[in-house]
Amino acid sequence: MRCATASLRCPPTRSASCTAVVSNTRWENVRVEQTDNLIDLQEDSPPSWRTAKNIATIREAYFTNISSDVKKVVSLRGRNATINISGVHFTNFTVQGNPVTSRTDPDASWNINSYVSNITFATAPTSEPPTPTTTPTSEPPARPAPAPSATR
Repeated sequence: MRCATASLRCPPTRSASCTAVVSNTRWENVRVEQTDNLIDLQEDSPPSWRTAKNIATIREAYFTNISSDVKKVVSLRGRNATINISGVHFTNFTVQGNPVTSRTDPDASWNINSYVSNITFATAPTSEPPTPTTTPTSEPPARPAPAPSATR
């Protein structure tokens, strides 16, 4: 997993709240064996362990080579038109061995609201790259130059 970058947008007045922007978050090569929620990007309900409101926007979250042994909910929920999620990208996402190829794919369980946009799916080759081989040429190999002889 790679860390996200975040910035803070604050209005000029102190009484108004600031909005964080979380961008370019990457989850890579993750295998899930057991969980309550498979993926949980929810801006409309803060976690129970903190009292602060969710006021962050999420931009460009990448899930690459994610496999889950269990079919649990993928929750993508923005809070409103301003506090939203844009750009959630799945590459090689599988649930119980089945590739997930769309936001309506029945192999996964979805909870997505209208404040989420630009969800993409892709499959990439998972095989190893071919091993380079040498190609024979029609010309014989060059002969090494004779070594200089020592004369007395």
